Amino acid sequence: MFVRISAALLAATALSVRLAYGPRTVDDAFISFRYARNIAEGAGFVFNQGERVLGTTTPLFTLLLSCCYRLGADLSLIAWWISCLFDLVTTLLIFWIILRYSGSSLAATLGAALFAVSSGSIIFAGGGMESSFFVMLLTLSMALFFARRHDWATVVAALAALTRPEGGLLLLLLGGVYMVQYRTIPWRMVGIALLIGLPWLVFATLYFGSPLPHAMLAKRYTYVFPPLTALRSLLGYLVDYTIPTAGIEPTRFFKYGCLVMLLFLAGAAEWARKKELHQHAFVILWLFPALYLALYAVANPPVWEWYALPMLAPVLVLLSSGLYVGVRSAVRAWGVSARILPGVFIGFLLIVASAGSMEIGQLLVTDLRIGRELSYAAIAQELSSQVSTGATVAAPEIGALGYYLPDVSILDTQGLVSPSAIPHQQQMREHGLVSGSVPLSLIIEEQPEFIVAPERLIRDSLLKSEWFFTHYQQLMKVDSNVWGSEGILAFARAQRSGAIK
Repeated sequence: MFVRISAALLAATALSVRLAYGPRTVDDAFISFRYARNIAEGAGFVFNQGERVLGTTTPLFTLLLSCCYRLGADLSLIAWWISCLFDLVTTLLIFWIILRYSGSSLAATLGAALFAVSSGSIIFAGGGMESSFFVMLLTLSMALFFARRHDWATVVAALAALTRPEGGLLLLLLGGVYMVQYRTIPWRMVGIALLIGLPWLVFATLYFGSPLPHAMLAKRYTYVFPPLTALRSLLGYLVDYTIPTAGIEPTRFFKYGCLVMLLFLAGAAEWARKKELHQHAFVILWLFPALYLALYAVANPPVWEWYALPMLAPVLVLLSSGLYVGVRSAVRAWGVSARILPGVFIGFLLIVASAGSMEIGQLLVTDLRIGRELSYAAIAQELSSQVSTGATVAAPEIGALGYYLPDVSILDTQGLVSPSAIPHQQQMREHGLVSGSVPLSLIIEEQPEFIVAPERLIRDSLLKSEWFFTHYQQLMKVDSNVWGSEGILAFARAQRSGAIK
């Protein structure tokens, strides 16, 4: 009875806090939205009509959204709704995995509760990103594998790989663990993975020229960071999303959180000593986060907050199970009655509920879109009366702007959907300018009708050029501190400019 009541309360909590947060679509989600809309309207799998460039890293989620749009759904609303439901499923899956892994309903309740109130999960469920879908697929695949439903685990992992490239890591892990566990090559799993993934690989190669998202290549040339920057960022986000901070100063909390996590993971290692065949599968809980971090540490790409979420479920399983092992061992070592265990875990749950409530309260009253997405939506509304169909708008941030200007061609100065920008970004790197800055040489070459950019990303390029001010006139400025800017600026070519305000 306790297990059922706990599961029901956790599911209700996860759903209610995400519904309360509401749809607050972030800029990157609008990129997938524009692809989805073009697919549904028959323009093809393109961002700009006639340009076959795979600028989204989540093809399966994009196709899912296109189906919803075809049925008449508002993309921001449907992405939010289905993400809330996906997180509800993930909460229950975490509860089940911990229960199976540790045998403790107390540990299962704690781990699932931590996910239910995780700030990162709440933000990006409302943000319209693919994160909730991807995390659910990863967690479901692991749960199926732990239940020895290897074929279905492979099906779901293959779908995860079509949702984000990192899902391929789980596919490889499932096959490797199966080989070690049963000492045979998993031919059925290989066949299932190929049956699901091969059609997309063939289509993407023929349609786009490569199955790899062009956005991955663009980010490699656009952004340059010191070694291990990606690893440090991921660890920081992961700690923040794992344990509610409740206003604790970030630097101290990062150090404290890392220490606590390591201690709990060390305690959880006790479960790995079990020799039963089915227990060997749980090594995935260690391997997936470890290899995920190692992959990003080596590649060192730009990292955004939602990149840490795929590690959250296995970390919470290990964290809560390790805490249970540690407390139980301490109780035995000190000769204290085991009856205090429920009280200890109820105390932990109260702390999580208190800190989580404070954090959720802060999220509900803080609209993270004000400085960025809402600003681009406002600019798009003002420009719509001047931008003719087929005109070109250059911008370093193309999500919301591109979505709200559906009939224009977007010149992505970062290169995510515009390959012509990459050589210019390489030149910018050689001159040591801020990563992501708008290249003056690209603007001279393409001469787009309009340019929209945060001031910081044109400060050392366009705004220092006499040529630029000869050929372009400022139309408007919207207050925003994105990228440390003094507003988002819109310009038009001189021969067609007319100041909006």
